[in-house]
Amino acid sequence: MGHPTMTISKNDESPREAVVATQETRLSVDFQDKPLAYGAVDPEDLTLNPRGWKSLSLAELQPYLQDPYWVRVRMVAAVLFWLTQVVLLTAALGLAVEAASGGQGSAFWRRDVLVAKLTSQVGGETAPCPTNCSGYTQGHPKGVKRRATTESNHTRKQTILLMTWESPSFSHWSWPVRELYQLIALDNCAATVRTERGMEGSRRQHYSLIRIQSPITLSSAVNSFTAVKMSEDDQYSLPNDYPIVELECQVAFDALSNKQKLYAHYLSLASWHGSLAVYLQTSPESPLIFSLLTKVFSNEPIDELKKAALIKGFSEDNFTAFLVYSSVFFSNSGNYKGFGDTKFVPNLPVDQLEVLLKTSKAWNSEPEALQTLWDRVKGPLYSLSEREKQLSYPDKGITCYLSKNCTKEDTVLVNDFLKSKGLEAYNTRLFKIVKNNVTKFEIRLAAIETSPDVIPEADFKGNKFVVTKGDYSPIMKLLVQHLGKAKEHAANDFEKKMLEHYQKSFTTGSLDAHKDGSRQWIKNKDPIIETYIGFIETYRDPAGSRGEFEGFVAMVNKPMSEKFNTLVNKAESLLTRLPWTKEFEKDTFLQPDFTSLDVLSFSGSDDEIRQNEGFKNVSLGNVIPAAYKDAKTPFLTQEDSNILEKLRIPAFEVQVGLHELLGHGSGKMFCQTNDGFNFDADEIKHPFTGRKISTFYKVGETYDSLFTSLGSTYEECRAECVGLFLCLHKDIVEIFGVKGQDAEDLIYANWLSMVHVGVAKCLENYQPSSKLWLQAHSQARYVILRVLLEAGGGLLEVRETDPGKDLLITLDRTKIPTVYKATADLESAKNMYNKYAEVPEDGPHPFAKWRAIALAQKKPRKILVQANTKEDGGKIYLKRYPPTPEGVVQSYIDRFTNMPTHPSILLEELWKMDKDHF
Repeated sequence: MGHPTMTISKNDESPREAVVATQETRLSVDFQDKPLAYGAVDPEDLTLNPRGWKSLSLAELQPYLQDPYWVRVRMVAAVLFWLTQVVLLTAALGLAVEAASGGQGSAFWRRDVLVAKLTSQVGGETAPCPTNCSGYTQGHPKGVKRRATTESNHTRKQTILLMTWESPSFSHWSWPVRELYQLIALDNCAATVRTERGMEGSRRQHYSLIRIQSPITLSSAVNSFTAVKMSEDDQYSLPNDYPIVELECQVAFDALSNKQKLYAHYLSLASWHGSLAVYLQTSPESPLIFSLLTKVFSNEPIDELKKAALIKGFSEDNFTAFLVYSSVFFSNSGNYKGFGDTKFVPNLPVDQLEVLLKTSKAWNSEPEALQTLWDRVKGPLYSLSEREKQLSYPDKGITCYLSKNCTKEDTVLVNDFLKSKGLEAYNTRLFKIVKNNVTKFEIRLAAIETSPDVIPEADFKGNKFVVTKGDYSPIMKLLVQHLGKAKEHAANDFEKKMLEHYQKSFTTGSLDAHKDGSRQWIKNKDPIIETYIGFIETYRDPAGSRGEFEGFVAMVNKPMSEKFNTLVNKAESLLTRLPWTKEFEKDTFLQPDFTSLDVLSFSGSDDEIRQNEGFKNVSLGNVIPAAYKDAKTPFLTQEDSNILEKLRIPAFEVQVGLHELLGHGSGKMFCQTNDGFNFDADEIKHPFTGRKISTFYKVGETYDSLFTSLGSTYEECRAECVGLFLCLHKDIVEIFGVKGQDAEDLIYANWLSMVHVGVAKCLENYQPSSKLWLQAHSQARYVILRVLLEAGGGLLEVRETDPGKDLLITLDRTKIPTVYKATADLESAKNMYNKYAEVPEDGPHPFAKWRAIALAQKKPRKILVQANTKEDGGKIYLKRYPPTPEGVVQSYIDRFTNMPTHPSILLEELWKMDKDHF
C-alpha cells in the first residue's frame, strides 16, 4: 500500500470535502460550512497550482531533443529504469518461489495490521461516544496506545488513526521513520490532517489499514471501521480483562486454634517480607517500579486516585490498564512473568501513565523523589528490545543473578571454584569486577552479616575469587525477626529447631544451616501448619544454580491428604513397577510425609536431602481448582474438550501425586564417596550399553551443580513421565476414588491434558529469536509431546486444519495401554533431551510456524488474589480481597503497611549499592 495522499477542494454550492486516499482505500469526510478552528487547514489556502506554473509547448521542447546533454540524461534514465524492472522482477520471482514452498518470508517483508478505535471527549471528561466506539485507540508497536491531539478551543474531538508506517532499518542505514496520519474532526466544523515523524531505531513494526468502505462519511466510517492488530509485541502487553481468581482458604484457617493462627501469621510475614529480595533478583528496574507503585498506592485509597484521574481527563480503560499492570507486577515480584520469564509492559501510553502519576497525592507530597523514580523507570518500563524481552544470560536477556558483564563461560568457571571449596550457589549472586586488566569474581551470600568474608580473596585458574556475605541484608533482618516471633508459637521441638536453623542460615549465609533446618522439616510429620522458606528453585537463574527466594505457609487439607497418605503407604511396592531395575532405586525407601495444603505461597525440596535423609511432598490443593477455573481448550474435538472440562482437575490431582511422590521421589544418584562409591561399581551395568557405570557424581558434585541449566527441565520431564506411566495402573487411580469407566476416562484425560498443554501452552514460553526455552515445565511437556509424536502408529496426531488459524490434536486412547540422571551422564542426557526440545520450522509438525496459531488462542495465566492475616488484640483474623485488579493491589499494599521501614526505602537503598553491576 502506498502512502496516503491528501486533496481538499471547495465548491461554493457544496459542503467542503476532505479526502484521504491510498491505492486501495478512500475515506471521504463531509464538513459543515462553519468557521475553521485554530490550527486547522482552510481549503482556500490549498490550490492545485499555488505558484502559477504552466507546461512547455511542443515547439519549446524541440531544442532539447537533440541537445547532447539531455540525450545522455535520457539514456541514463532509460538504463536505470530497465535495471529497476529487472530488480523488481527478480524480487517478485523470489517471493513467488518462497510462497510456493510454504515459507513465511523474511520478517522484513511482514506487515502487522493496526487496531484503530475512536475517542470522544467533552469538557475534559470521557463521554459516551456518539458512534458506539469503545473509547480509545490502540496500535503503538510496544502496546502503547496513541491518541491524536490538536490545538483548538473546541472541547469535543473525534479521532481516527488512519495509518502508522515505520520504515525498516538496515544495517548500513539509519532512517527508520514512522509516519502517523491522523484525521481530526472538531465538532463537525473543520479538519486537519497532520503527519508526525519520529525516530525509533530499534523497532521494525509495519502497520496498514486492511479495510475501509469507500466512499463513506465520517459517521459511517466510525461505524464500519474494521481493523485488527496482529503484532508480535502484542503478547507483552496485558489485556484489561486479565483473569484473577481468589485463593480460598477461609474454612481451613477458621479451623485453627489462635496459637496456630499466630504461628501462621508470623511465618506469612516472614515469607512476604523475604520475597522483597525477588525484585532485586528479577531485573534492574523492578525494585524501582515497586517503589514507585507502592508509594502511589500507599498515600491514598485506589478509589480516590481513580476519581482524581478521571477529573483530569484520564479514561476508565487506561486506569484499568494501570491497575492490571500493577497487579500482575506485584503477583510476579517484578516485570517478568514468573512462569515463562517473559517481560510484560503497561497497556497504556507512557505520557498517560505520567499524567496519572502526577495526579497522585504521593507525587504532590514528594515531587522531586517521584520525578527521579519516574525518570529512571519509564524507559525500561516500556522497552522491548530483543534482549529485554526475556530473562537469560546477559548477552541474550536480563538477569540480576549475574552482573551484566558475566558470560556463560564465567558461570562454569565459578561453578568449578565452588565445587573446589565444597560450596553451592543456591543463596548467592555473582558479580564480575574487572580492574587494571585483572578479573575478580565476587560470590555474595544472602545474609544479615556483611563480614568477615566467607572465603578471602584467592586465585583460581588465572582469576581472583572472593566469597562475601550480606546480600539483601536489611531484608534478611526482617525475615529473621518474624521467624523468631513464629518460633514462640511453634507446636513442637521439630518446628522450633527448624526455625532456629533457618534463622542461622539467613543471618550468616550458611547453606548447611538451611539444610539442617530442612532435616527438621522432614522429621516433623503431620503438622497442622506447613511451611518452607529460602532460596529454593533455580528455574530463573540462566545457569540453573542460584535459587529464587520462596516461602509458603499453608493449612493441611485433611480429606485430600488421606488419599495421598494411602499412596505413600503403597509407594515402595509401586516403585517396582517403574521401568528400571532395583539397583537404580535408593537402597532404603524413606517414607515421606505427603499432604494436600490450602496454601498461601510456594514449596520446594533439596535433592541431596531427599536422597540421604528422606523427603516431604506437598500438593497445593486450593491452587489447582483456582488455576483451572474457566480454562479454555482450543485445538480439540468437542468430545475431547468435554472430557477435559469434566476430568481435568481430578486427573491433575492424580498426576501431581505421582509426579511429586514417585517422580521426584524415585531414583538413585550414583555418587563417589570418600570411601569409594554408593553403588556396586563392579557389578552394576549401564542398561543401554551393558557396560560398567563410567560416569557418576564426584565428591562435592550435586545434580544441580552438574546439570546446571538443563537440570530443572530434565528433572521435571522425568517426574511427568513417571506420572503418565504409573497412572495407567487402575489400582493406583482407584486410590483417588475413581473406578470403572470413570478411571478409563481419567487416564485418557491425563494423557490428553499433557499433549494439549504441549501444543497450546508450552510454545508461548519458547523464544524463536534466541531459540531458548524460558520455562522448565513447558520445555519438559513439549519434549514429551515430541516423543509421543515420534512413537507413530497413530497414537498422536497434530495437524493444521485451517491454515494459519487452527490446529487439531487427536490422541488414540486405545494405544495409550528415563535413566541418565542416575549415572550423571550429562552429555548423553543433553544430546537426547535437546533433540526433542528443538522447535522445527518445517516438516510434518512445524511447531515454529504453529507457535503463532497457539499464541493467537492463548489466554493469560491467572493470577491469584491472596488473603492477609491481621493481628488485633492478640487475635489473628483473615482479611480477604475481591478477585479484581484493585483487590490484588490492595492485598500487596496491606502486606507492607506496618513495616518499621517502608519497603520502597529498603529496595532503593539496595538498588543503589549494586546499580553499576546491572
